[in-house]
Amino acid sequence: MKNYFTLFLSLLVSFGSCRNRQLKNDLEKFLGTKLTIPANLQATFNGKDTLLTDFIKEKAKLVVWIDSTYCSSCQISKMYEWKEILSYADSIGHQFSVLFLFTPKKSDLPSVRIALQTYKIDYPVFLADHDEFIKPNPFLPEHDHRMHTFLLDADNKALLAGNPVNNSQLWELYKSVIEKLVNKNSRLPEQLYKP
Repeated sequence: MKNYFTLFLSLLVSFGSCRNRQLKNDLEKFLGTKLTIPANLQATFNGKDTLLTDFIKEKAKLVVWIDSTYCSSCQISKMYEWKEILSYADSIGHQFSVLFLFTPKKSDLPSVRIALQTYKIDYPVFLADHDEFIKPNPFLPEHDHRMHTFLLDADNKALLAGNPVNNSQLWELYKSVIEKLVNKNSRLPEQLYKP
């Protein structure tokens, strides 16, 4: 299982040795931690409020967290990039879901809602107050956007982090872990979590 971490780190790490050490430290703190997903997430579908709870109960969840430092409408306009991963989620059925979680500033919330309606996102998007998501999750890699996409198991333990959209090797690693979660009753051995 240690090979997962080595492979994962080599796929995620980019240039700069100081940044690499910091990333490795952040990953070691983050992987294996249990995250709290707010129970009162506001679900939207094509910009309209809806009620969805199944997405946070799946055996595997890929959280795509767009925090208040991002241009939310820019990120919404690029959601078509997730088409392959969303198709994969549909093919597995109700065992793996992708949670697009926006935590905008309160003043930006109206523009986020307008962007969701404008771009006709045909997939649920969740909204949460920034503090509701950050405060209960002290190990969140808040300042490193490379780790704002992460895979959780059924217990909300972080298994992998990094955006697989433009990284086919990382996406293959994600799929491998997702398949193990789906086939092994939603949990993996503890060794996977830590290097």
